[in-house]
Amino acid sequence: MCGTMQPIEIITISSSSLLEYDEKTVIAERELCGIFFCQEGEADILLDDKPYHIGKGDMYFYLPTSRVRIRYRSTDLRGEMIVIDMGFLQENSEKVNPRWGLYLHEHPCISLSDEQHARIERSIETLRRKVLQKDAAELPPPRRTIYHEQLLLLFRILCYDILDIYLAGNPLQPVSNDRKDRIFQKFIISLYHNHRQEREVTFYAQEQYLTPRYFSSLIKEKSGQSALQWIIRSVITDAKQLLRDPSVSIKEIASLLNFSSQSFFGKYFKQYVGISPSEFRAGSLSQDTPPHSDQMMQYDEIQNNNIVDDGAAVDRLSGGVPSL
Repeated sequence: MCGTMQPIEIITISSSSLLEYDEKTVIAERELCGIFFCQEGEADILLDDKPYHIGKGDMYFYLPTSRVRIRYRSTDLRGEMIVIDMGFLQENSEKVNPRWGLYLHEHPCISLSDEQHARIERSIETLRRKVLQKDAAELPPPRRTIYHEQLLLLFRILCYDILDIYLAGNPLQPVSNDRKDRIFQKFIISLYHNHRQEREVTFYAQEQYLTPRYFSSLIKEKSGQSALQWIIRSVITDAKQLLRDPSVSIKEIASLLNFSSQSFFGKYFKQYVGISPSEFRAGSLSQDTPPHSDQMMQYDEIQNNNIVDDGAAVDRLSGGVPSL
């Protein structure tokens, strides 16, 4: 999935095309998200270390920084992977309530009825024909704009088909996309782009001309997590993904995440994960120790205990970590 790509790609997946992947292989892309639609066969996957069984007519959603591992796949597995560039998605997400995205993140799999299965197949095939339009790259600017708008419209139709099916099976009360929702959505988009450089709530609050205290309370009202929790979670998730790549040194990771030194990065990581970056890397790369061993099972408890409520303590924006 590297290199130049259209904002949307549809890739046919089969058991044979996944031969290079085993349970220890992490499938993740920071710049991509997508949907897998299973048409035949079955598979067992770990999505962010949670097990799911996928069969014919099932769909699962994955987001940037999600970690996917394939534990089992039947020989007749076949499906469609719709891969979406995050930049394209963010540019065209104005009408999507951000809380729907949060709900999909927590409940990424859905089973379809035969009628729903056929409906999604038709939408995918229509989108595929447009994506595969042979002359798209050579179109002059005016026609390229029209092509892009057509692609966007077909993608939105597919998304709304999926969302309609999803909400019918999993009642989620849609709410109006009010000013607070827009503030939260802008924060999530800014966080995606800026978390490697900015770890203080003040930066994100000032972007929207709000005080840190009000901004923090609003984010918590909308998502159940404070702004600082979102920031730390984004940094830690990114750090953990980078640590799983043995070709990148811990010093380089500290630099990528804008820590002034490897030592400060280590203190920050250990405060919220409970072990050092080198210990996490050793566990995630070990042939004998799964990435989430007993040592790592403490992550959520440690993280929740260490993250302050920045809505009530805006003067401690660094969350107790030495100023970086």
